[in-house]
Amino acid sequence: MSVKAALKIVLMANETMVAECEDPSLWQKVLAAIGSSKQDEIDQPLDEPIRGAKDLPPKTSKTDSKEKFAKELDVSLAVVEAACSPSEKSPFIHLDKHNWEALEKNLPARGPRAVADIVVATTILLLWKNTAGLGNSITLQEAKTVLDTIGASTKNPGRAMGNCEWVQKRGESFQLNPALISKAVKIVRAYCLKENPYQTEEGKA
Repeated sequence: MSVKAALKIVLMANETMVAECEDPSLWQKVLAAIGSSKQDEIDQPLDEPIRGAKDLPPKTSKTDSKEKFAKELDVSLAVVEAACSPSEKSPFIHLDKHNWEALEKNLPARGPRAVADIVVATTILLLWKNTAGLGNSITLQEAKTVLDTIGASTKNPGRAMGNCEWVQKRGESFQLNPALISKAVKIVRAYCLKENPYQTEEGKA
């Protein structure tokens, strides 16, 4: 019993399939062109759509913003997703109440190591927007919107922001102090992992 083979053309870019086509008239022309040195034997212009061609979504080499964010914090992508739910749409960050409660327990209420709620929200938001290429500054209202995702509030937000060394005020906006990014990362990482941001330092003391 004879078996009729179905021929198709597959366009490859290295190991990636870009398109495929089962149009008989096209593969006949391709076979003719392969066996001939005359390029003009293919009379279908390349810039016209090919009948039956199935375009596959192109693969991108650009690193996903969330993966970059997770890498900067030195945590897994799953941890970042659970703790922050980072997005490219406002409010950009959705806080998790369990992570939030854990950080509050690990941070002192007063003293040089105390960090106000609005500062934590600002730090997370600024670090994410910087990493994702969404801008390098935010307004106080944007930070409050992030706090709203878990129903948290803060007293004297302006004073709290002014007392934070890794956040700088520029007009009506706030941005990270480039010289103290590591401190911002430490706070956000601790929030994501439900850890004490000063645990390592205390262990050395």
